[in-house]
Amino acid sequence: MFDEESDPKKSHRIDRHAVRECVCRNCQHRQQSKQICEACGSCMGAYFCGVCNHFDNKGNEKKIFHCDGCGICRVGGRENFFHCEKCCACLSLSMQNKHQCLDSALKQNCSVCLEPLFDSRNAAIKAPCGHMFHDKCHTDLVEQSDFPRCPLCLRDLVNLSKFYQQLREVREETTVPPELQNQTLKILCNNCGQQKVIPFHLNEFLACEECTATRGGVCFNVRKL
Repeated sequence: MFDEESDPKKSHRIDRHAVRECVCRNCQHRQQSKQICEACGSCMGAYFCGVCNHFDNKGNEKKIFHCDGCGICRVGGRENFFHCEKCCACLSLSMQNKHQCLDSALKQNCSVCLEPLFDSRNAAIKAPCGHMFHDKCHTDLVEQSDFPRCPLCLRDLVNLSKFYQQLREVREETTVPPELQNQTLKILCNNCGQQKVIPFHLNEFLACEECTATRGGVCFNVRKL
């Protein structure tokens, strides 16, 4: 993003924590970073954070708040988030006492867009496989795919047990050629991670029977080895 910007005023990153002074745009008075200009009394930002040196005239609209645990300002309203010390991140209140902690969970990139999670304005969620996503990226992936799977580990992102059962019923009505009925194939289940040897069948009907990831059901999220 910054490398592609041709304007030198926009092509650099600012270390907000290193800022010590600011200049009032109304009277041009240089002073220590603060919300109200000490010379003319102008408000330099409806929202001001003295830690991050962050000024924003839409602070109330964005519901910006500073999190001491994260060390940065976030948007969305303090009342809607809690800080998890182990995950080292602010998470939605809906995840409190329900999420599985992962050390420095947000100190990584989104599994879909590969953009950083920690300082993103988009909420982050953890998939059943444990990989992290921007909430919007996860939603888009689930809505746009018939069989949404994690791009990193290929595990299912949603419960497909009903679909797998329907596929199993179709498979039972499909006949394998006599010359192939005694052959076997070795597969790896993307959901439970087990390697198994199964009777030969067409690729779309290869399955992990009694899959531990589907609580003993059948899983068609497999690949040949």
